[in-house]
Amino acid sequence: MKQAPKVLLDSASMSAMLPYIITNAVLFSFLMASAHIPQDMAAWIMNKGFGMISFLLMITYIPQISLWLPNLVFD
Repeated sequence: MKQAPKVLLDSASMSAMLPYIITNAVLFSFLMASAHIPQDMAAWIMNKGFGMISFLLMITYIPQISLWLPNLVFD
């Protein structure tokens, strides 16, 4: 029973983070759409003539490569 205040505080903290995360995601999607980034990426993919498999590979591996590439360059 002594842990009840800590559990309630942790629960309130997690509950407060969720609207913050959702708000930032909405803001990020609005900024990307207003900068025409999705449209520019789609036009680039269409102009390069990538097929469906190439597109799926790019979507899958580019984010992963961007995570470990700085470690290779700066180590």
